[in-house]
Amino acid sequence: MVIDCKSLGAVGDGCSDDTAALQAAMDRAAAVSDAGHGAGQARVVLPAGTYRCGTLRIGSHTHLHLEAGPGI
Repeated sequence: MVIDCKSLGAVGDGCSDDTAALQAAMDRAAAVSDAGHGAGQARVVLPAGTYRCGTLRIGSHTHLHLEAGPGI
């Protein structure tokens, strides 16, 4: 399963606080993996942009994929 953080509200403009959207993506990926739906296959994608965020918790079996150009 692939989860695009922008589909959950991340802006990636370097000004907006994207913490909630990024954490929601991480949580959704962890829930999918924990439920056994493609365990080890949940991937959070950050498209190009600059994401301003605080601390993020990345669950087990969650892959974070940074496309060319993003900054966190």
